[in-house]
Amino acid sequence: MTNTQNVTELQPRMTREQLIEAARIAAKFLPVASAQLMNELANRLDITSVALCEAMGQRKALIEALTTIANSELLEGETVVCDFSSLVSVAAGALHKAYSSQCKQDIEGVTNNG
Repeated sequence: MTNTQNVTELQPRMTREQLIEAARIAAKFLPVASAQLMNELANRLDITSVALCEAMGQRKALIEALTTIANSELLEGETVVCDFSSLVSVAAGALHKAYSSQCKQDIEGVTNNG
């Protein structure tokens, strides 16, 4: 940007969309390499924000499901109320074990095929 171009000041608090738009507009006034970098940063912020929102939605749904399970687990035909943190701990351990197993299989598949 040159000194003669008017640049609107950044607002103290901008939404994600406003910040991405401002970055893309500012990129037009930068040298090519800097403009490419600015656009890439804007794209990554946009994609990361979408992924974060999706993950937060999944987290909320999982918490609701775990809460329902924790409050209505059946044991020998009778309803047992579980401690939520214990249930989450057990679920986290099971997920860790499942992901570790899957990663190990993926690595073995790559080393055996390559």
